[in-house]
Amino acid sequence: MRKVVELLANLYCELFRPLAIDYDLIEVNQGVSWSLKERSFVNDAIQEDKIGKVSPRAFSPFDSTQEPDPKYFRQILENSLSPEEQSNFCEDLLKLLRYNKKKHKDKVSCLVRDANSGKTSLLFPILSLVHHRSVATVTKQRAFNKFMISKFTEVIFIDEATESTLDVDDWKTLTQGGYSAHDVKYQAAESFINRCPMIITSQRKLDFGPSDQPAMDR
Repeated sequence: MRKVVELLANLYCELFRPLAIDYDLIEVNQGVSWSLKERSFVNDAIQEDKIGKVSPRAFSPFDSTQEPDPKYFRQILENSLSPEEQSNFCEDLLKLLRYNKKKHKDKVSCLVRDANSGKTSLLFPILSLVHHRSVATVTKQRAFNKFMISKFTEVIFIDEATESTLDVDDWKTLTQGGYSAHDVKYQAAESFINRCPMIITSQRKLDFGPSDQPAMDR
């Protein structure tokens, strides 16, 4: 099986056509799909002759005929943000689902609030749609290495960040995106264009010092 897996994993394998993932679509109940681009539910999003060849990025159990009720999500936003900030936050949150669309030096969102204010809870909708193997998570335990980021990474999430969570060079490399080459153990360095969307949470505004703060602000 190992040899078969290696063969099928080859991008140029011609035995079977690889399944294509449509990252714009999230399937819900009754075969209906939510289109991120259209911001609405659509029927028959995948053409009949493409079924089995193209797949939505995820499935989430939801009745598209019901009026959505975000409950705690809405309460956290209304308790912490102004109406304009709520709108901006929701836009930034949806950008986390735009796989491989981040432009070089696009700004990265940072949620700043006291401990136990619900910052991380706001990200649960994203983490329920993106498989955990496609999320590069950096925690305050600093369990991070750059080889975690690859062309298959969908979201980078830095939780409870401080200035020392990463070396400042890694901070700059991750937040600005663009061309990157990361060492992989026992293999040659792999280069790719990092277009992975990213979000940070912190208990205070980060201060990187006079020499690095201007670059981090940009």
